[in-house]
Amino acid sequence: MKLITFTVPCYNSAAYMDHCIETLLTAGEDAEIILVDDGSKDDTGKIADAYAEKYPTIVRVIHQENGGHGEGVNQGIRNATGIYFKVVDSDDWLDTDALQQVLAELRAHLNDEQPLDLMMANYVYEHVADNTQQCRGLQGHPARRPRFHLGGDRQVPAEQKHPDAHASSTAPRSLRRLRHGAAQAHLLC
Repeated sequence: MKLITFTVPCYNSAAYMDHCIETLLTAGEDAEIILVDDGSKDDTGKIADAYAEKYPTIVRVIHQENGGHGEGVNQGIRNATGIYFKVVDSDDWLDTDALQQVLAELRAHLNDEQPLDLMMANYVYEHVADNTQQCRGLQGHPARRPRFHLGGDRQVPAEQKHPDAHASSTAPRSLRRLRHGAAQAHLLC
């Protein structure tokens, strides 16, 4: 079983999907990469098939009629075999050093008595058109430095917990939905 499944919904992504996939491949045999060709009209399907042929133990391709981004994600969830799951859009990519840190942290908790349900990290929003970057924190606010958050039933100091970790029925609807979905699906976000 793979440590993590990355699902990449792709629709007419031929011009930029290589960069995304190449960063995911740095996870090596710990990862399963599911490329979902969502009825693309360009060479997306051919590019995906070429990766599957070159990396048969890591990359799988699902070709489907266009069902939209959500159906691409759902295909990934239905076909995932990894312990953890992450959606990466075909126009996004992962910092390879940060990915290695995340994988190491996930590996470190594989045999814990209380399994790790959720791991959250900051991310960088990079706007290519005007060459700007902003590191976004767990709450969507600018962050000073990257950090990780361990979710699930393990004891984490309150100041380190994501505000959704104990969202109550009085929390905004979007927060309740995020908490509920994360707890139900045990996703890596």
